[in-house]
Amino acid sequence: MAHKFTPRDILDSALRWWWFVVAVMMLGAAFGWMFHRIRPAVYEGRASLATGIDYARTGPLNDLEEDQAMELVGDVIKADDTRQAALSLALSRGVSISGEEFVASSYLERQNFTWVLRVRHADPEFAAMLTNAWLDAAYGGLAEAYGHALMAEGLIQYSQSLTRCLESSVSSEPVQAMCAAKNLAEIQEELLALN
Repeated sequence: MAHKFTPRDILDSALRWWWFVVAVMMLGAAFGWMFHRIRPAVYEGRASLATGIDYARTGPLNDLEEDQAMELVGDVIKADDTRQAALSLALSRGVSISGEEFVASSYLERQNFTWVLRVRHADPEFAAMLTNAWLDAAYGGLAEAYGHALMAEGLIQYSQSLTRCLESSVSSEPVQAMCAAKNLAEIQEELLALN
């Protein structure tokens, strides 16, 4: 006949072999303590940078175009210039780390329209300071890139207006004074200067 399992039997066995249970627990605690001493804790600093697309400026975008725009943001965040600026900020705040260590301990991941910057370090304060330095440098790099994008957009619009002016200067319809045929050479020079 098969032996029936009961919790009472397990309890009786545990009480009979109490010394073995205690020895296994002590051995497990010793291994845990040794592992902790060999491999200390690593702390992670985390920051999020939410981005968006100005659809009033860009017009409707398909998924691929949105993805490309977001990847460009990530390229600025993980650019060598941005990381170097983050290192300089960290050094000014008292964190001493080499560029190679910073690259090895920093991670960037995208979650839809948000970029998550993560930095791991054995010292929790250093991890936080490095993460904040990287976030500040990334924000500065993105602000600079945005300024360049606005300037490029303005130059494109100006170039297009000059092209329309040039096209209308040779038409027989009435044109603005600036776009008159007598200003044709000036308009062409301005277009060439833009390129």
